[in-house]
Amino acid sequence: MNIDPFNTNNTNGGGGDNFDADELANEIAQQLGCQYCLGGFVPAGTHPLLGLVYQTCTHCQDPCPCCDTTGVFPADTTCPHCLTDALAVLGMTPVFCHACAGVTAVYPPEVTA
Repeated sequence: MNIDPFNTNNTNGGGGDNFDADELANEIAQQLGCQYCLGGFVPAGTHPLLGLVYQTCTHCQDPCPCCDTTGVFPADTTCPHCLTDALAVLGMTPVFCHACAGVTAVYPPEVTA
């Protein structure tokens, strides 16, 4: 079965109006590879400062040896420097995993007296 995800006339094989979204999702996942991820990343929710974040998919990739896949990757950023600059405006500092470059924590900068 070759399903076109942009064709609204797809059916679940029985004809008629019995469109099955789960079957469509499973078929697309089989064609693309891992059914759990989007290009090696899985949605991980919404972080209060980072917004929508992703984590590395552990079903098709090995977990990070440093952070054990707890590092998150913000969806709305272009580079680590841009993220650092954006968080600095809010008075926060990200901590990056040295192995996968995921954000492991966000802290206010240390105050030195």
